[in-house]
Amino acid sequence: HLQAERMMHYADDDSSEFTQPRVEYIAKNSTNLSLEGERGWMAAQGDEIRLLGAVRIEGFAKQPFKLLTRDVSFKPDTSVAETEATAELTSAGLRVSTVGMRIYIDQQRVQFLSKVHGRYDAAAH
Repeated sequence: HLQAERMMHYADDDSSEFTQPRVEYIAKNSTNLSLEGERGWMAAQGDEIRLLGAVRIEGFAKQPFKLLTRDVSFKPDTSVAETEATAELTSAGLRVSTVGMRIYIDQQRVQFLSKVHGRYDAAAH
């Protein structure tokens, strides 16, 4: 489900651009993921959605999390969201910063790609 403040559709390639897009995605395993960006772009067939600028992702899996990053590519067909930008994930006393990450939504798994630093505060859990 995609919502946006504004949408522009381009007839020449059937793509769309968005202002303040919000994607609500429910995976096959009922995992919910919410992605919000400053701007967005969607391919003609809807097989790729790019959230551009500052992006906020919230997941409601076994352990809820919030992730702040930039420029995310989301592919609904494979249930994968990814970025090459710096990202910070927070969840129940855990804070992880990384450069690049992938979220495998169906597997409820996040892969941190490089320069990973984490901190866990057991008292906050």
